[in-house]
Amino acid sequence: MSWQSLILLQTFLAALSTLGLRILARDKKTANASFVINLGAYTTLYLVFIIAAPLIGNVHLADLSAYWWRFVFGGLAFALTNVFTYKTLVYFDAAMSTLVGTVNTLFTIVGAGLVLDEVLTFRQAFGAVVLISAIAYGILSTHPLHKKDVRRTAKLGLLFALMAGVSFAVAAVNEKWLLMHMSTGSY
Repeated sequence: MSWQSLILLQTFLAALSTLGLRILARDKKTANASFVINLGAYTTLYLVFIIAAPLIGNVHLADLSAYWWRFVFGGLAFALTNVFTYKTLVYFDAAMSTLVGTVNTLFTIVGAGLVLDEVLTFRQAFGAVVLISAIAYGILSTHPLHKKDVRRTAKLGLLFALMAGVSFAVAAVNEKWLLMHMSTGSY
């Protein structure tokens, strides 16, 4: 399977996941179940990867014991990202949540520059300005901010999106650091 096909498959699965989570987030019974839903997803994910790890590459237990704390920290950051993203879906529809979710990329670029010494190009900076402008326009055009309850909903949705962005950046930068120091199978 080509990398383009894998990207297309990942995009399709991410869209299905977002729509499914939005359905759960919109329901009053499951709106506060973000931790339980993520626990189920992560348990399934880890079981599959424990079985598949030897197929991906060599597993070096020394790497796992040396960096165990980074795995715990990174896993917690990814879990918090999912919890905050779920809470964003409680306050925004799927399209708006996806749009404000692009702050994950912005925070990751900044974090990679600070921690991993990666360089932000002019093109990337320009893209960041376009993304921030699109997010601001999307929020302002879809939420009549003169209503107090709508303003509160928009603030909470944006707050959870920003918290998701920060926790995702921490997780992604940690993951990149780990992959620079160990094999893919060990990771």
